[in-house]
Amino acid sequence: MQEPRIFGVEGPVWIAPGFKEKWTVPDHRRRLLAIARQVEEQESIIGMSPHMLAVGTKS
Repeated sequence: MQEPRIFGVEGPVWIAPGFKEKWTVPDHRRRLLAIARQVEEQESIIGMSPHMLAVGTKS
């Protein structure tokens, strides 16, 4: 049985200064999402995300 994968949904980007304003600008949003994707499974950072998602498979 494979262990579930744990993802930090927002990652640390939600604490970026001016996050709400940056999120409304498409180019800035793409950058924020790229950063979140780069660190979404890093164990040392995952706890910074206010939401987590576990993904598993049923055997």
